[in-house]
Amino acid sequence: MAGLSFSTEEVELWERVNELWRLTRDRKIDEIKSAFHPKYSGWVTNVPEPHDPAFALEAAASDEAILEFSLKPLKVIVTEESIGIVHYTYSALVMDRTGLEKKVTGRWTEIHVKKGGKWFFLSVQGGPDD
Repeated sequence: MAGLSFSTEEVELWERVNELWRLTRDRKIDEIKSAFHPKYSGWVTNVPEPHDPAFALEAAASDEAILEFSLKPLKVIVTEESIGIVHYTYSALVMDRTGLEKKVTGRWTEIHVKKGGKWFFLSVQGGPDD
């Protein structure tokens, strides 16, 4: 995280964000499902309304496969050692259901809650740049 300074808790949270991307890339749906907080709600910018965990899991299990990805942290905040906010940009090479590869870029703001020593995904807002 060149140029940025993060506390131990913030580094741990940033690693969790990366882990969730790896789990999505590797199609580890059960592990992704267990990462969601029961009150999760998200909103992708090009979708008309917020979504629930079922929508997010459907997207993770879609026919569009992440081949590789790169994440750039812009700001990582942990408050009260249990609430985390992460702002970052991403670029990814994905393959659609027809086998066509394309590069996508975008930005996310994620909110996580730490319970029992584990970070749970509470909310996301953002999406692709296009």
